[in-house]
Amino acid sequence: IVDLDETEQVLWPDHCVQQTEGAELASALDVTKIATVIKKGTDARIDSYSGFYDNMHKKATGLNTFLRSKNVDTLIITGLAADVCVRYTALDALELGYHTYVVKDATKAVGGADKLSNTLSELEKKGANVVTSDEMIKIMISQD
Repeated sequence: IVDLDETEQVLWPDHCVQQTEGAELASALDVTKIATVIKKGTDARIDSYSGFYDNMHKKATGLNTFLRSKNVDTLIITGLAADVCVRYTALDALELGYHTYVVKDATKAVGGADKLSNTLSELEKKGANVVTSDEMIKIMISQD
């Protein structure tokens, strides 16, 4: 942990670096239905764990504006890492008023199984619906 611009920052290994293979979408992913790509972590001076804001909530990524313009009110959140980016994105989604699902078998925690369990419990207490991918599919089918 370092102090940068009067903010504690965690020094993570390089990952998802712009214009590198690690930042590319998976080649097997069908990208034909992707309407836009929201980029985060573009300011080298501050981490951006959430998909919505940098860690200081000084800059928005544009995700909320985009989702609201499409009348989206429900989010399904998956990915890496449950205890960092998934957590902060879900917390911001809840704060912004989205009906929020976190798919527990579609995320892993940097801190291991205990950290995953604690994070999912925290998110549930804050109002997120923590579900399995099978449960999420049933919910989506029932809403059609």
